[in-house]
Amino acid sequence: MTRHFAALAAAVAAALGLQACVTAGAYFGATTPPTDKTLIVANQSEPRSLDPHKTAGVPEANVMLNLYDCLTTYDPQTAEPIPCIATSWEHNADASVWTFHLRPEATWTDGNPLTAEDFVYSWRRIIDPATASPYANLLYYVKNGEALNDGTAEDLATLGVRAVDAHTLEVTMERPTAFFVSMTPHYAFTAVPRQAIEAHGDRWLAPENHVSRGPFRLVKRTPYDRIVIEKWDGHWDAARVQLERVIFLPIEDQNTAVSLYKANEVHVLAGGGQSVPTAFVKALRPKLDFHVEPEYGVYYYSLNVNRPPLDNKLVRRALAMSIDKKAICEKFLGGGQVPAWNWIPPKTPNYPYPTPLQYNPEEARRLLAEAGYPGGQGFPKIEIFFNTLESHRQLAELIQNTWRRELNIPVELNNQEWQVYQRTRETRQFDIARDGWIADYLDPNTFLDLFQAVTLNNHPGWANAKYSKLLDRANSDPDPLRRLSLLAEAEAILLDEMPVIPLYYYASVKLRKPFVEGWGDNPLDQNPLKFVSINEAWTPEAGQAH
Repeated sequence: MTRHFAALAAAVAAALGLQACVTAGAYFGATTPPTDKTLIVANQSEPRSLDPHKTAGVPEANVMLNLYDCLTTYDPQTAEPIPCIATSWEHNADASVWTFHLRPEATWTDGNPLTAEDFVYSWRRIIDPATASPYANLLYYVKNGEALNDGTAEDLATLGVRAVDAHTLEVTMERPTAFFVSMTPHYAFTAVPRQAIEAHGDRWLAPENHVSRGPFRLVKRTPYDRIVIEKWDGHWDAARVQLERVIFLPIEDQNTAVSLYKANEVHVLAGGGQSVPTAFVKALRPKLDFHVEPEYGVYYYSLNVNRPPLDNKLVRRALAMSIDKKAICEKFLGGGQVPAWNWIPPKTPNYPYPTPLQYNPEEARRLLAEAGYPGGQGFPKIEIFFNTLESHRQLAELIQNTWRRELNIPVELNNQEWQVYQRTRETRQFDIARDGWIADYLDPNTFLDLFQAVTLNNHPGWANAKYSKLLDRANSDPDPLRRLSLLAEAEAILLDEMPVIPLYYYASVKLRKPFVEGWGDNPLDQNPLKFVSINEAWTPEAGQAH
């Protein structure tokens, strides 16, 4: 293991010309602020869609967060929900009914008023099985949401959401849900423009037809080149917005992104988790524009439990126990990531973590033999699927070599472009798939809920009746500590069945120009750009003094 890590790191460093690239000085590359208040963001991949109901991914979320106001938005420092379209809210005694009071001055970019009926229409649209939304499951907490989405019920009007009046939205829950407001900054709960969708169909997303109501509006989209959004002066909070324009570049090659950053042609490397090539981390650590922060998320591999031999729990556990995650984090990644054995990330307040499996290659070989494959004999070829990103490829190669060496099994790699890859995962056309989940809200349920039902985000296709019942009990229990205990019982079942292999807990590893201000390093890595500005007067001397 040690020799392989060292050889890989040396090869990558040599290929990148690391020592030549990372120059002396407090900052990495040019730091002259732009004078036109334009922020340029390296956004990793081309978004599949900018329809909030038809996508699920970090590159998409980075754009949509700024086009579509939700009931609440994320505090840039804490990621807790703060008022947005809803100025206030309250719930009844057991949190089974929530009421949101909407700001009357909010409008769409076409001048139409935004009303509670827009949310009613939108929530019915996302839960409609015809929409095939990967995030429909978040609406399962709303009364009749799951039944409508799985076809058990058909009348969308029975969804537990209604407009009390133009500016009052009432939500009836399937069961008491005390944490519901924490979910509402997520774009699954936003409103989409019925008038534009009915007038243009799928073409409503074209810039010339696009209608939104966020602090920015879409002005240009050139696939695989750029997305441009500009400040919308008609926004209710326009006075706060300091940026005039934001350009999102879909740069999948992290080395290219770093080169553009050094040349000051990119100001922020965005995306979930590590946006900087592994080989750069050690050299970049001293730079003042290099940022590493813990993130409430987990990088993992999904195992397709409906495909032999991965339908055998013994095989899944053997694969998991043969991986030295500590070595991956310390010798390969090196960016502050933490080895993941539990499913729920660490330091969740008052959460009683169940005991997980540990690294034990000898036990892994025993389990594989018990499953019918002694010494790897007769084990069929399996493939690890991953989307285009150098760090994904390198980690897949490490695990491929680990499984070949420790378990003597045949493993191949399959690299796919992001949009193709999303379809592959959702349709479960894979053996093992690279996966990751950064929390949608600050609660362990955001991770456990992925496997509550066989939804598009449940990539392994795993279901367990006892697990689901425990989640139901937990999320209807008014006692916070008892609820967390029930959630931990559910996690114990997940760890025993092992439909996923947690590999490491994310750290946000990014480069950000020192003249970019207001960007919050919060645990969900959510940054509404209405809080961000460019300090045109910034100088290296002033920055270091500060």
